[in-house]
Amino acid sequence: VMFGTEFKMMHYFLFLSYMRFWQQKKNYKKYSIENLFFISSQQKDFVGLSFPTISIYLIDSGAQYLDRTTDLTRTVHFGTPSDYEKGHIAVSAAVFPNETKGHLLDSFARASLWDSGLDYLHGTGHGVRCFLNVHEGPCGISYKTFADEPLEAGMIVSDEPGYYEDGSFGIRLENVVLVIPAKTKYNYRNRGSLTFEPLTLVPIQLKMINTDLLTQKEVRAALINRMSYQYHARHNSYTWFILPNLMH
Repeated sequence: VMFGTEFKMMHYFLFLSYMRFWQQKKNYKKYSIENLFFISSQQKDFVGLSFPTISIYLIDSGAQYLDRTTDLTRTVHFGTPSDYEKGHIAVSAAVFPNETKGHLLDSFARASLWDSGLDYLHGTGHGVRCFLNVHEGPCGISYKTFADEPLEAGMIVSDEPGYYEDGSFGIRLENVVLVIPAKTKYNYRNRGSLTFEPLTLVPIQLKMINTDLLTQKEVRAALINRMSYQYHARHNSYTWFILPNLMH
């Protein structure tokens, strides 16, 4: 589903590496956004952006294709991030009963921030439709809009916790995920359980992850992103010499 976006973002990371290597800082944001649009437009069935591209270091990007709508966010750091900048945003790996409503899952993503007296103002996730509105009902993961519709297998939603500090930095990681049935040890009242399967295979920059703050389950979820890096490195041989430096 997300192959076009994966291809686009991996090439965009290569472009950022090139810009960093040559230290072309003048109009850095302008050139980067223009390049990201160009890469998106080269994919088959491209129609246009699904929303305006946000900042340079926090890359929030999406596009409209005839067979899909994409939406993803990655945060990359070109220096050495401080422990505070790394934060402790958990990778969502929730297992939950059928008929669970989105607002009940919203607190899963916020719990570690709440534990430190922090929070974010945006919703944790929204429905994504095929070649329609990138923010599409009726489902979502939020304490407000689209929160009262139960999640069902087959729904596609975004998962995008983050943290923003005015005048300093912003962090957000966003994947598009598919709601799928989950296998659990027990099945209370035969109602079944659900979980999420990631559709976005774009690596997370490893130096932005503090694994000491992750559970074993979250580390395994982060490993999926590591495996996606290895996949792209193996299938795109011309990227292997740049990606390790950028994504670590």
